Amino acid sequence: MENYTFRLPSGQDLFDSIESFVKEKRIEAGCVLPSVGSLTQAVLRLTNEEFHTEYNGYFEIVPMTGTVSIYGSHLHVSISDGDGRTIGGHLVSGCRVYTTAEIVLAVFENTIYKREFAEDSGYEELAVYKRWGQGNPVSAGSLFQRGEKFILVSNSFFKPQPFPQSGQLWRVDIGRCKDLLLPKHFVRLPVEQNLSL
Repeated sequence: MENYTFRLPSGQDLFDSIESFVKEKRIEAGCVLPSVGSLTQAVLRLTNEEFHTEYNGYFEIVPMTGTVSIYGSHLHVSISDGDGRTIGGHLVSGCRVYTTAEIVLAVFENTIYKREFAEDSGYEELAVYKRWGQGNPVSAGSLFQRGEKFILVSNSFFKPQPFPQSGQLWRVDIGRCKDLLLPKHFVRLPVEQNLSL
């Protein structure tokens, strides 16, 4: 896991600056650890609302968190005013840093966050993929399973026997495994089971 800490100075757009940093560093999966600062203007999308609400004044960030990715981020922020009243919602463009914003990001290697339509919510929601290859090697004979679906990594020298279980089987050539993405629910089976094929 890698991490980044940076400061945004007065006048910067909080959401846009975080998005720019994520794009610059090519972050595919990360999270904003609780981060603090202050705002002189806040724009939030409150729960179950389709429109944005603007707040003017001076606010403390108490705190901000969420997931970030070049494929789409989802951030929430809580802010309090001079009387300590607190409100929170989805962070969107338009929040202006007052004095400072201290941002801490954790980055997860070999993982990819994407936003995909979810029928249950009707919104683009988080979809988590595991990256195999490079720092997470895959060898011929590796077998991944999710329920009744299986993915077998093979090459021209690896001759699997007839598949012993029902369900679907996809064969992926080892040469394509430098950047193999699998939904997180796929589990890599133990070597013994791989060899029994």
